[in-house]
Amino acid sequence: MLRKYYLLGSIALFFLSGCASVTSNPAFHNDKHHNKQKKQSDEITDKDIASHVLTIDPDGKLNFIGCDGKDRATLDWCGEMSYEQKLDNYLNNIITNLKASDKELLIYIHGGLNSKKNALERAKKKYKLILNDKENPRYPVFINWHSGPITTYWNHIWRIRQGEKEENILKKIISSPVYLLTDIGNSIVNTPKAWVVSGGHWFDSTFKSKKTQDIRDDIAALKGTNIHFNGDKNVSKLFRHIQWGLTSPIKAVTTPFTYTMAKPAWDIMLRRTNTLFYTPEDLQKSHEVEKNRKGKMQKTGEIKGEIFRTVMLPKRQFKSGNGALYRFLLSLETQLKERDVKITLIGHSMGAIVVNNIINLGLNLTYDNIVHMASADSTENLFNKVVPYIDCSLERTCNNKVGYTPVNFYSLYLHPDNENREVSAGGLTPSGSLLTWIDGMYTIPKTVLDKRSGRWDNIVRTIELIPEDDPNRNNIRGQMHFTIFGIQKDKECTKDELKGLNCTAQEHGDFGDLPFWREEVWKGEHLSAQGE
Repeated sequence: MLRKYYLLGSIALFFLSGCASVTSNPAFHNDKHHNKQKKQSDEITDKDIASHVLTIDPDGKLNFIGCDGKDRATLDWCGEMSYEQKLDNYLNNIITNLKASDKELLIYIHGGLNSKKNALERAKKKYKLILNDKENPRYPVFINWHSGPITTYWNHIWRIRQGEKEENILKKIISSPVYLLTDIGNSIVNTPKAWVVSGGHWFDSTFKSKKTQDIRDDIAALKGTNIHFNGDKNVSKLFRHIQWGLTSPIKAVTTPFTYTMAKPAWDIMLRRTNTLFYTPEDLQKSHEVEKNRKGKMQKTGEIKGEIFRTVMLPKRQFKSGNGALYRFLLSLETQLKERDVKITLIGHSMGAIVVNNIINLGLNLTYDNIVHMASADSTENLFNKVVPYIDCSLERTCNNKVGYTPVNFYSLYLHPDNENREVSAGGLTPSGSLLTWIDGMYTIPKTVLDKRSGRWDNIVRTIELIPEDDPNRNNIRGQMHFTIFGIQKDKECTKDELKGLNCTAQEHGDFGDLPFWREEVWKGEHLSAQGE
């Protein structure tokens, strides 16, 4: 099935094919699972799903679910009221239901290259499975942010200039063709470099690829580290080699455009991981924002509401932002003081970047588990944001909470061979997972620490930098778990309640199909797949 992140390469194909329409199929479930649960999804009301989803627009504002539906009159956040009042009502609805459930909170953040529609469909299909899980039910909240490849690239062409929104229509009209032509020109100019990088990746992944025994040797060398590996037999790579050879002429054309034209989409996605916390208005002069707001009110008749709501809490160095995710976290902090709710944070791919930013806010919340699935954040950010938090939790004084429970960290990885030789778009674009594209094409790492922490080839070289059992230090590494999936041909779970989901991951997009809310998956213990 065509994975959604292949659209990074398809952006190039989009222009090469005369701007033909680019479509994709969601990678969240197979067709059998879609049909099996279609009836369940159809029965979910807007009020039901709104209790478990935050849909956030590119500027960090909340999209209010149900306000254009038939039941809008019954929803507290719809109607004639300010954005602030709608936001408060919407967030209060989630927190009220969380309190009533008496469950731990699970916050799931998807990665890049997800459309608004597909992210919502995933939430509809998963939230009841998590809420009613037989082994460890949790109250799920899905953070859905706009990260589609075409919309992000269009934002680069039309809307964003040097990190800021361009409001002047004349400037947009003049600059947009220039940006597009520059991208195409850069793709042509960068062709030799793109070929060298892509060819180097092919050589390394072919002649230096890690076998199962190589991974076992790494694990043996890191004795005492919590590494979970469901090792299996090596598989033949003959088909991949043949496919690579047959598609090489096409790759010679698409690789330079994939290398250059998709990078701006990646940059805009990174921008949107930030606007979840700080909106563009938060980064303007407050008196200018107020002036603009009043002008807008006079034109639209908008009901007056607060633009800035600043909360200063202990140990917080900066004013809080008005991004919808930040506001949700502040509401949790304020309303859950009487009940210390344990929170599990799960981020897939770019979602792990958001998870790390949440941890770095210094909020007075209890994070019980932090889970990265194929993290697209750098190893340096992992060390600078997550590791200090683990250290703090071991001191049992995080955020002034005496007796605070030490946090557990889990990081999930593809088998390095699957990571490096993943086939996208039928082999018409460069081989490798999205993380290899980021490391090789969309970033310029200064050292290994700047590469993606969600690739085993990267993290295995830096694990020993993390403090372990030492009389003078906390055993931070003892709280960290690293799980590597093997190379299985069959992925589907055999347990009845998990039918239609994957119990292993072979491609970057597979992680969203895992029962990612279960601890046994985080530790690599629940890897029984059909045919194994």
